[in-house]
Amino acid sequence: MLDWSSEEWRPVPGQEGFYDVSSLGNVRTWILSGKYRTMRKVPKLMKPQKRPDGYWMIRLKEGEAWLIQHLVFEAFIGERAEGLHVRHLDGDQDNNHKDNLALGTPTENAWDKARDGTLPVGVKVHNAKLDDDKVREIRALLETMQGKDIAEIYGVSPGLIYQIKAGKIWRHVT
Repeated sequence: MLDWSSEEWRPVPGQEGFYDVSSLGNVRTWILSGKYRTMRKVPKLMKPQKRPDGYWMIRLKEGEAWLIQHLVFEAFIGERAEGLHVRHLDGDQDNNHKDNLALGTPTENAWDKARDGTLPVGVKVHNAKLDDDKVREIRALLETMQGKDIAEIYGVSPGLIYQIKAGKIWRHVT
């Protein structure tokens, strides 16, 4: 059970004195803004932005973007090992509570997303070039045309057409 009753603040690692992150995933700044980095007497809560993939991020100095889950993990749990992902244990990308985060392999993270229904498929993939109707058209065309010709028509790779034909991707479209 997550403890929402108290919010603990810690400095953002590497940004001590400038930014703090809370155990709930809030971020605040001590910088008043401006070229000379004037400091505030009372910190100001920062407003995060939601990325197209659903994860929350914040811009720190010079506009550098950071995922909130990474800041919370590093401040409250420890350093992230290279190649590992910070996972949301409950599958909720909005829940950046320190007790909801854990390190895992990219495979574990993908399994979590599949289990929780948050793995983007089809048109939910942010850079998808096809939609459900186009996939149905491609499947119909595969009866009479070669994959490379279909790929040229739709502006995708022949490999993508093969994956559709083999049922490796867009399986959810019937």
